Amino acid sequence: MMEFISKLLLSFILLGFISLSFLIGLYLGIATNNIYSRDAPSNYLNRSDIIIYSDKVCLNISNASVSNYADSGSMKNTLDENSNGIWIEITSPNDVHIGDIVSYSKGNDTIIHRVIGIENKSNETFFKLKGDNNNFPDPIVNYSQLKEKTIILVY
Repeated sequence: MMEFISKLLLSFILLGFISLSFLIGLYLGIATNNIYSRDAPSNYLNRSDIIIYSDKVCLNISNASVSNYADSGSMKNTLDENSNGIWIEITSPNDVHIGDIVSYSKGNDTIIHRVIGIENKSNETFFKLKGDNNNFPDPIVNYSQLKEKTIILVY
C-alpha cells in the first residue's frame, strides 16, 4: 500500500511540474509575441514625397489628416497619450496591409489596432487586428468597419 501511495504522490509531483512548465512556456510565448512578432507597417510614402528644408519638412500626402491618440494601453509604446499621427481614409481593402495601424468602428467606439491578418471570403475582405499589448486578437473585422490608416507617427 505504501508503494502505491509513493507512486501516486510521485505522479502528482511530476504532473504538477509538467503543468507548471507548460504554463510558463505559454506565458513566455504570449509575452514574446507582444514584443517581437510585430510586422512593420507598409511603406506609404516614396522618398520623393519627402522634402527636407533647413527649417521644415514637407510631405506630399493627398487627403491626409492629423490625429492624436488616447492612452488606452492596448497600443502602449507605439501610441501613447498626446502622440500625433497623420492618417488617410481607407478607400479600398487594397489600402490595408499586414502591419498597418488602422482604426475601425465597434459600436460607438473607435478602436486603433495593428493588422495581423487578412482573409478574403465570398468576395469580402476581413481583417484580423490586435493591440500591440493585447494577448489576444480582436474579433474579425469586416472592411466596411475600417475608417483610417495611420501612415506617420510624430512624437
